[in-house]
Amino acid sequence: ICLALTYFFYRHQMEDQRQHLLQVLDERAKHSVARIEKRLHSYQQILEDTASLLMLKPDLDDRAFKAHVDRLQLENRFPGTLGLSFTRALTKANLEAYLAQQRISRPWFDIHPPPGKRESLAVVTFIEPLTLQNRKILGFDTSVEQERAALLVHTRDQSQLMVSGVILLVQDQDGKPSPAVLITAPVYAYGAVLDTVEARRRHLLGWSNASLRISDFIHGVLGEDVSASSSRLLIRLFDVDAGGKTALLFENDLPDNTRPDTNARQKTVDIPFAGRIWRVEFTTLPSFDKHAGHHWPHETAILGTLGSILLACVLWLVIHGRNNALRLSWR
Repeated sequence: ICLALTYFFYRHQMEDQRQHLLQVLDERAKHSVARIEKRLHSYQQILEDTASLLMLKPDLDDRAFKAHVDRLQLENRFPGTLGLSFTRALTKANLEAYLAQQRISRPWFDIHPPPGKRESLAVVTFIEPLTLQNRKILGFDTSVEQERAALLVHTRDQSQLMVSGVILLVQDQDGKPSPAVLITAPVYAYGAVLDTVEARRRHLLGWSNASLRISDFIHGVLGEDVSASSSRLLIRLFDVDAGGKTALLFENDLPDNTRPDTNARQKTVDIPFAGRIWRVEFTTLPSFDKHAGHHWPHETAILGTLGSILLACVLWLVIHGRNNALRLSWR
């Protein structure tokens, strides 16, 4: 009976433990997702504000754009942001005038790859901070890359902020590639009526953009939660397109020889953002259970078993003593 009761309480406490760990995992996931969503919404606000500035001041020069980005303090407030840029929509007809204007303050400015016979272009005109890495993209015609060109066209025609799937940054093409995304918002001429797709195409000035290297972005947002030395969760981020196809954006480094075991718990949360879905997958590591769980079930099993053994010994002694007493009385 004692062993049966011990087993009953053990199973009951194991279920309580399971529910407790699921609740802790759920809270951790909600907290992490809320931080990611907050940062993404901050980018949306920044890009829309930048688009408004460029709309009101279409002749903004590189110094004024730098002053605008400097005020945002991207490096301190938004770690993981590789750069904020403006991509100018051009046609072959206004290309020469554009280059002449840009070369007033930057005589070395040029377009790459060379325009050739392309009828329309999307040239990165400003980017800040102007690091050595970011200089590689200055003057780059993004229309030559199919995925980026499709994103810009879709953003222009829909008149809304969009985010790309996984891309290789121009800044990373000479080194080790790392998953990245581009968030972009259209910039139209001030006061233009944009009630049709044709009107949006006609009045487009360009796009304001933010380039994010996902590893830097997630480490900047989640910090110690994805640190190899302290993480108790395997956190993976996937990009999901409209067709449901997934691509891995990020997976945190784990301590040596640490992987989820057969008892691992999992929580998946979808974050809709700018026309796509970011899917965050949280999987517990063995250290998660040790840190967040209770020891009550095992203590109950040990104490219950010891108690049962002790009670069995006491009963044996009582019965054995009674039998000895009966034998002595018969003599």
